[in-house]
Amino acid sequence: MFSGNYFFQGFYYSINMRKAIVMAMYNKVSRLSLKSLSETNSGKLITLISSDIFAVERNMQFAPLIISAPITNVVAYVIIGVTSGWIYTLIVFAMTVVMVAVQFALTIKTRAM
Repeated sequence: MFSGNYFFQGFYYSINMRKAIVMAMYNKVSRLSLKSLSETNSGKLITLISSDIFAVERNMQFAPLIISAPITNVVAYVIIGVTSGWIYTLIVFAMTVVMVAVQFALTIKTRAM
């Protein structure tokens, strides 16, 4: 229920961070000499801005989930335990742990390639 608020805050902070980084980059570029501006390809600057800012922005968007995910999981486990039984809560918890472990292993395997 509250995860939408955390997503909104994450997007809000990431957009503000993006604006600050782009503004800092443009300020740096505006102070370059004419010689260095003629030697530097504009495509390099755009690529630098796009890749670096996207990496920072992507992580900032999901940072609030660090706070909301444990709370959401605990509430869900309590609801499952009260309504269906605590054994089912343990089964769901075990399935969640297995899914996270498999995703983590696949992420490491993909990055190693």
